[in-house]
Amino acid sequence: MSKNVRLDNDLRFEWYVAALRQYRGREGHCRVPALHTEVMEGMEIKLGSFVSYTRQRRKKILVAQDSADTPGEVEKARQAARKFSGRARELESITGWEW
Repeated sequence: MSKNVRLDNDLRFEWYVAALRQYRGREGHCRVPALHTEVMEGMEIKLGSFVSYTRQRRKKILVAQDSADTPGEVEKARQAARKFSGRARELESITGWEW
């Protein structure tokens, strides 16, 4: 996002989801090119970066869950997965979204 608007993480996520829905509505899919920027209400939203980062984040969480050896690592991975799950569900509600 540009225009130096300061948003909290939840609001920022909602903007990215809205941009993804806009992109999906126009393009008919969610395969956003890595460098794509979506314009919404005069703001440039780096949608390609968001999609890439989000997919990498999910993969990192899954790997952490699979490789956790100690109770502390297991709990840390569980917390990360719990925190991410709401966002994952929201993205999965968009027709065409793929991990």
